[in-house]
Amino acid sequence: METRFDIPNLETIEFGEVEEIEEGAFYGCKRLTNVIFSGSDITMKDDVFKGCSKLESINISKNIASLGEGVFYGCELL
Repeated sequence: METRFDIPNLETIEFGEVEEIEEGAFYGCKRLTNVIFSGSDITMKDDVFKGCSKLESINISKNIASLGEGVFYGCELL
């Protein structure tokens, strides 16, 4: 599986009004440390953050409508 967003220096992501995050969107983003959800209900497909080994913080201000399989697989710091 390839990363959909291949941004090598990506460290923080803030989602506003996003309804769905596609499968493997940030798969293997090795520098990603923080994710912020500030919008409405969100659906995460399979393996969205799989392999983001430095991910250590997730801030959810609303509801997660649905989580796919393996969304945070390999995120050892969570």
